[in-house]
Amino acid sequence: MEQVEHLNLPHLLLDVGNTKIGAAIFLDGKMLSTFRSIHKGATSSSHWQHELIDYLRPYSSLQHALIASVVPSLNDCLIACLKRLKLHVRFVEEIPCSIKTSCQHVGADRLADIYGMRERYLGNCISISLGTALVFNVIKNAQFCGGAIAPGFGIASLALANTCALLSTLDPYEIKRPSVVCGKDTVSNIQSGIYYGTLGMIEKIIKELKNECFNHESIKVIMTGGVFADHSPSSLGNQLKEDLKHIVDGFDEHLTLIGLNAMYKENRHLFLGKNT
Repeated sequence: MEQVEHLNLPHLLLDVGNTKIGAAIFLDGKMLSTFRSIHKGATSSSHWQHELIDYLRPYSSLQHALIASVVPSLNDCLIACLKRLKLHVRFVEEIPCSIKTSCQHVGADRLADIYGMRERYLGNCISISLGTALVFNVIKNAQFCGGAIAPGFGIASLALANTCALLSTLDPYEIKRPSVVCGKDTVSNIQSGIYYGTLGMIEKIIKELKNECFNHESIKVIMTGGVFADHSPSSLGNQLKEDLKHIVDGFDEHLTLIGLNAMYKENRHLFLGKNT
């Protein structure tokens, strides 16, 4: 009885991307709350660490944390941060994975998305994660078959600025759908090229993956990413939803965290008595 009660306590899930951290508290399969912060690779005492600790303080019964991180330089900092709250921490790479795949290496964030697709959507599907990178995952017959990785909005803007002396960098938050495709100044030209270029890339890759992997079978296409967390009408996320609704079946901002929760449920016995 003591072990059952121990396992039914709320747990923390962390999705550490290249520029942002997403987190959620789950209990009995339900998401109690979420958290997002920008880290930009900062490992010293920084704003995101204080924000995370403040977010977690009300959950005094928290004992376990599962982390999907694509920024190894932040891992020690995360462990130290969570140990202050006496949490038992594990990373996705440390636990068994039940996803079948022929691929040699699958990143922690992709694994979480694939688990999320299996948890939320039945059958063959393609998931697309829009963050620092644009990541496509193909799931067929319950197996991860591979996919594609391309630059996201921020990388595209930075690449232009770093390689073209007269072009300025647009913050990813400045990228938006321009009122016209034919820009009249440098900023609107960059916005148009990056926004519509990314749309075209998404449409083309989806089309080619469908043709190559599914032979025109009916499948679900789901898109995820923190950009879809802003539900205001003028947000980039809502603009993307409007422009991609003809080819994307659903937009699931919490897909990665839901996948992490599925991984936790599958391996929660490993957290008992562990003090990473």
